[in-house]
Order: sequence, then C-alpha cells, then structure tokens
Amino acid sequence: MQTPDSPGTGPVPRVPQTLHEFSLNDPLLHPLPEADQAIKELGRDPVQGALLYGTRILRRPPLHLLGFRAEPPGETLTGREQQLLGGLQAIQQARSGRYTLLGLGMHPLLSGEVGKGNSQCLQIRIGYTTDEEGEELYRKILALLPYLVAVSAASPFVEGRLEPAADNRLLRLLGTVEPGPGPAGGAGGGAPPDPASLVHRPAPGYLEIHALDEQECIHSDLAMVAFLSALLRHPEPGIDRDREEISGLLGTAIQFGTSRLQPELERLLEAARGSANRDERRFLPVVARRIEQGSLAETLRDRSIGGEPLADLLSDLVFCLKTNLPSGMVG
Repeated sequence: MQTPDSPGTGPVPRVPQTLHEFSLNDPLLHPLPEADQAIKELGRDPVQGALLYGTRILRRPPLHLLGFRAEPPGETLTGREQQLLGGLQAIQQARSGRYTLLGLGMHPLLSGEVGKGNSQCLQIRIGYTTDEEGEELYRKILALLPYLVAVSAASPFVEGRLEPAADNRLLRLLGTVEPGPGPAGGAGGGAPPDPASLVHRPAPGYLEIHALDEQECIHSDLAMVAFLSALLRHPEPGIDRDREEISGLLGTAIQFGTSRLQPELERLLEAARGSANRDERRFLPVVARRIEQGSLAETLRDRSIGGEPLADLLSDLVFCLKTNLPSGMVG
C-alpha cells in the first residue's frame, strides 16, 4: 500500500531488507580473521550471531568479515539507520577499540584472495506478493543494475594497488569485462557480464541483489537503497532494454563508474526524486553527489593519482564509518 507521502503511482515494494558487510581489522587496517571471536566478545554465539540494539551481527565467509542486518527491519530507512549504527558501535567499542571496521567493495590491502575471498557486498532483498509482481520487479532490477553499479562502485584498490577498473569486485567475480566503444559503451572483446547472475531468488516471494559494492558508511548504503526503491516505485523509468544492452552497460559501469553513464544517471535521479517518499528523499543527496562528482571509486582514484597516500585515504574512510558521514562531507 502506498503511503501518503509517496507520490509515485506504481506498486510500492516493501522497504527492502539489507545486509551490510564490513571488514574486521586491527588499528593498522590489517584484516583479522576473528569474526567468531568478535561475536564471542559480545557474549553471543557466533553461529546465531549477536542481536544488539536491533541489529543482528553475523560472521561472514571469509572470517575477516562481519555482516550487519537490522532485526526486525525498521519500517523506514531512517529508523533502520539508527538500528545499524548501534550494532556497529558495539563492535567498534569491543575490547577497548581493538577492532577497526572498514567498508569498500574489497579489502584494499588483503593479499592472495580473489573472488568471494575478498568481496564486501551490500545485499538488498525485496519482497513481492504475486508472480506477476515478481517478474515486473525482476525486469526493472535487471535494467537498473548498470546504474546501481555505477553509483556504488567502491573497489578501486587491489592488494594495495590502484587498478584501472572502478569495481574490481565485480570484475573478478564476473570474469573479464571490457566496455565497447562510444560514450555509453557496450560489451567489448572480453566476456560480457551476466546481469542475471547478480539477482537471486533466495526464497519464494523474494529477490536478492548482490551487485552493489559495500559503501563507506551506513548512510551511503541506504542512499543506494533509497535510489533503487524510488525507481522501482516509478511506473516506468524509461530503462527497458534487452539483456545484451544491459550486459554492455554493466561492463561500462564496472570499468568506469559513473563517468560514461552520466546523462542517463541524471535522468534517473530526477525520476527517483519524483517518486521518492519523504524518508527516501533524505538519502538521495548522496546519490546526487556520486552522479555529479563520481562514485566513491572514482573520487578515491582521483585523490590517489593526485598524490594522497593510501593510508590517508583509508583513514578518512574509517572516520566516515565511525561518524556515519559520507565521503566528501568529512572535514
């Protein structure tokens, strides 16, 4: 059912459920495979996870990752934000600050791990009530994936090195991806990415998206959810494309982030603003900033090329997570 402050005319999906993955590190940001121990420090069973302040804290494979899930999920993104911040704070204060959490789509310093061994994903689960509604949601989600990946790209560093791609997590999970010619790009000589592999059906009545990189803080994560939810509510955001076109655009987003998709992203942002409810509109300025100035991967790359040491960049990102301030609002 639509809420009074939801101006869109299409069916409103339930507020998506989310799972947020952050790496567990020592103060120097060396990853610690101590997810079980961290949960035990909170006096909880690692198998069941710790339920604190309305947040379920879970061990994730591999064991240097912790997952954070609002439980029960808040009815608004703003309420969920407060739940999740309580769980994050519990880990950050455990053992007098032994643990330092870090976002991004991949751990930027972890060596010797590829694919799922170094992957931090913002997982989004959306419910539906009928098969017809589920097929319509699936169609819209697939068409939106390139744009969601573009604004959320946040894995420019691999084993301490700056890499050319904006989203190295998906580059490694999906295999070689090369954009085609032209401003929009397309699948080039490399293996084209399969967008359907990033949208799962974990249970009847649910779709789960594994396409988005983890962001630098909870507020930025929920901005991506607000963008998606508002566009799914829109009766027709004008993104109906065939699978080959979606694959080509996805390859472009993985390589370049927002830079080659900016006109379409700007149009989608206006559509999202028109269909967002009041709660979602609180988060959309983060998306607007990413479209205007580049994804987190792009801004980190620019700062790195400009001479800023990786250690300084990561220190800023730790601060973003602790304060829940999106990158660019620090300082």
